[in-house]
Amino acid sequence: MRRPILQLVSVLPYPDDHARRFGELAELFRHCRSALRAVITATEGHPASGSDAEREQWRVAEHIAPTHPSARVLVSAVLQRYMVAASEHFGGLAALYETQEVLYSPSAVGRSLLEHCASIAWVLGTVEGSAEDRLARAYREELKSAEEAKKNAGRLLGKAHPEYLRLAEDFKRWGKEIDQVFPGGWQVDDRGRRLLHGQSLPALEESVAWLLSEFLTRPQTRDVGRGTYGYISNMAHPTLYRISGLWSVEERDGERVAVLRIEIEDHDKLAQLIIAPYYEVMARVITYHGWPGDSHGELTRSIDRLLPGLFPPASG
Repeated sequence: MRRPILQLVSVLPYPDDHARRFGELAELFRHCRSALRAVITATEGHPASGSDAEREQWRVAEHIAPTHPSARVLVSAVLQRYMVAASEHFGGLAALYETQEVLYSPSAVGRSLLEHCASIAWVLGTVEGSAEDRLARAYREELKSAEEAKKNAGRLLGKAHPEYLRLAEDFKRWGKEIDQVFPGGWQVDDRGRRLLHGQSLPALEESVAWLLSEFLTRPQTRDVGRGTYGYISNMAHPTLYRISGLWSVEERDGERVAVLRIEIEDHDKLAQLIIAPYYEVMARVITYHGWPGDSHGELTRSIDRLLPGLFPPASG
């Protein structure tokens, strides 16, 4: 009798020490979300007096885009929306770990979280960056998003549908506004990349690799950054080596059972991979807006307690 290529197998329950650790990670993920919620609730998203964000908003309103009032808060609006999305992914991770649904799904959520953090870091740029550069990067995010909305509406609804026409008009409006704020600002560099005020919109792999290799206080090499993003992406996009590499099948008491090949340390590594950039990106967003750092300090203590050694001592 021929044996099937692959049999359904029963998965052994997680050991007690794994279950306890999953609960601790869920607690830490919830704290990552609540730390941002506390800041937004306390400030309503408005920059503090004298902050970099307030000074740059004044410069945009008075000198860069005086005829476009919405441009004044564009950078903050982009940063805060991506930041909220990243923080809410931590809520999803907490739910997964509380219910022990941790075999495949956390990598997919973690990948999206990394991409949001990379977008935030790219818009913020370096501390020495100018208001014009940050505004150009924020406009590029808005234009990209408007283009995606238009494209998907056309495919789903057809190009005669009112919703597509509305979104197509919205895309044109963004393009027109960019041309007015940055007249002659579009160029093409020697690599064929389209630049706005010298700013090139990076692909996701490039963006995450830059985040992990240059933005963080404890950076990886660029190749390791790319490899890390590829490794976590290979769980979100089907690759057999990742989905089959988490377990093997053994005979136990005449029954074929799935034996996990990942240890609790692997879950800790995933937590470290996504918490470190989120923590540092949130610190930069808080500093840029001049917001109080109390909730971020509380998060620091939670990280030191549940993931000791993630940051050098001076980071606290």
